[in-house]
Amino acid sequence: MTEYFELSEFLSSDASALFHPKAEKDKTEGQVIRYPGEKYLSDIPTLDDIVAENDEGLTVILDDALFSCQKIPFIAIDSEGSTEKIKGMYRYVLRLYGRLINGQKALVTLIGIQVFFDILVPDGETPDECEEKVSEILSGIVKSFKTEHIKAFPFRGYYLEKKPYLRIYTNSTGERKKAIIAVQDNNFETVSDDLYSFHRKVARENGIQLSGWSTLNKYICKKGKRTSPLYSYEFYVSIEDYCPLEDFTTISDRFPISALLRDRTLILAWDIETQSQELGEFAEVLNLKQNVFMICITLHWKDDPKPLKQICLVDVETEPDPRWTTIICGNQENLLKAFALCRRAFAPDIQVGFNDSDYDWCFIMERAYHLNILEWMWE
Repeated sequence: MTEYFELSEFLSSDASALFHPKAEKDKTEGQVIRYPGEKYLSDIPTLDDIVAENDEGLTVILDDALFSCQKIPFIAIDSEGSTEKIKGMYRYVLRLYGRLINGQKALVTLIGIQVFFDILVPDGETPDECEEKVSEILSGIVKSFKTEHIKAFPFRGYYLEKKPYLRIYTNSTGERKKAIIAVQDNNFETVSDDLYSFHRKVARENGIQLSGWSTLNKYICKKGKRTSPLYSYEFYVSIEDYCPLEDFTTISDRFPISALLRDRTLILAWDIETQSQELGEFAEVLNLKQNVFMICITLHWKDDPKPLKQICLVDVETEPDPRWTTIICGNQENLLKAFALCRRAFAPDIQVGFNDSDYDWCFIMERAYHLNILEWMWE
């Protein structure tokens, strides 16, 4: 299974403006769209359209909760650490990308995160003596830091009493990494000292769920797709006010439990069909004389086999299936463009396919590169 999460890089404009309401539709033959290669694709639903079709009254409930600043549920799908200017100072933040209860995308930025690591005070030294040595080591390496004396049980071994530690706070993860390496080079033992994936350390130490339902409380909500056209809502929340939702009944007076039992992660499943010039010959990725002539897409909520949408992109006239939307593209270049526009419109959280990372994705990327449309597909 291959996952493609960095969709904010895939989009640079409002997806809804790229799709125009023009298509042929017959209830017995299915919907047929003809795509001539333009920068928009007629009558393809956007992510907002899919959410609206499956709303079940949840948007009204959500809006009421937001209006009165009530606690709301949120499910994280992806996460990353970043730096943001807050009150004139650059601070580390944890960004969570996910879904609200009605299926709309939201970006949650957790603030108030302290960047630190700990140093075990060696036996026979006082914390003050250790602090003096560490300060000498870091003074020429880290721009600014502060030290706190704490006590804790070591991770390894058995101890009856807590041991003294120095907690070193820095302004960024880059400064933290330099400080850790410097004190380790001077034979100090460090803990809470992950050098990479600092956001996972933050989540682990603060009980932050990187998947599953959590609640937002005391948040600042900004509606309007500021950071990315994909996200309808952006929230700023103190890390202390982002809590796992362990008991659904605690918010069942405002949000139906049935909605919390579903996962509104949007899955795009896809497959391509390729052809070679010789009968029975397998179409090779690097053989440019062999092409892709069909791409099929189905959209699902996670764990739900019933498709929300079914799209078939083909390069020639094809008899439509009433269960599918058929997009006739005319040639391989338009087929790849139409696939990019569909993916942009749907903005899936996860993209899956059979062997797609070894064949399907490589095939279309190689063709897009040689057709000189790779940049067009990602503009």
